[in-house]
Amino acid sequence: MKKKERASRILIEHIKSIKNDIKSNLDECRETMSVDSVHDIRVDLRKLMSVSELALNFKSVDQKNKKFFVKMQKLFSDTRDIHVAIDYVKNNIESDSNTKGFIEYLNSLRTTRENLLRDGLIELNIPKLLKKTDRIITAVSSSDFRHSFLSTLRTKLDDSFLEVVKNIEFIDKSDIAKIHRVRISLKHFRYLFEIHNLIFTDEKERINNLKNLQDWLGEIQDLTVLKKLLHDYCIETEADNERILSFIDTRTDLLVESFYNDRYEVLYLWEIKT
Repeated sequence: MKKKERASRILIEHIKSIKNDIKSNLDECRETMSVDSVHDIRVDLRKLMSVSELALNFKSVDQKNKKFFVKMQKLFSDTRDIHVAIDYVKNNIESDSNTKGFIEYLNSLRTTRENLLRDGLIELNIPKLLKKTDRIITAVSSSDFRHSFLSTLRTKLDDSFLEVVKNIEFIDKSDIAKIHRVRISLKHFRYLFEIHNLIFTDEKERINNLKNLQDWLGEIQDLTVLKKLLHDYCIETEADNERILSFIDTRTDLLVESFYNDRYEVLYLWEIKT
């Protein structure tokens, strides 16, 4: 089988697999609102956003497709943040009366946000989601897409990687917003790179290195969200937050310093050829 035909077939099977996963995880969300199902739906929607970007302007795929998946992903974000915050506090911060009070507060928020998500899932237009996914499958099945897919993927990866490098160059350890931009651009690169890895399966080492860098940045983001939740909790209850806040700040500083010292490891993730 020719390389282009093989690559297109692999991508089509990848999209079909994502579609099946989303349907399964939506059913689980409606029944149990499990941490894993909320997380997995967000990941699958992010994968569809990347594929939609590659299929842009083929057949009936346009910017509205990607924006629809972005909107869908945001529906799950608040619930995911609370799930992560509760697990993080339980697993990393020594328990005392203040910690227990904070977890109780987070659990009350969890109930509220999960109920809002359930209401959102009732109103969610599932047929529209599946139709937009099928639209992408139709686009990537076309001969025009098949002909240009590998070169388009390479160009998108080059552009995405350049954005990562630019953000790395402007990183400032004291500016969480700039670190956040690095995280977002690296995530965008990662999901495109995972499509590349489906076709060229010898990239496991670079995938692992990429995930390690993302783990640092992801935890920094989780701590940023946790700090905001702690701030809201203390305003509402006038609780003493000094010990928890000290942990968050110390851990964040350590992660920022670690990433900053190894930031140029990013340069080994990709070689620009276009």
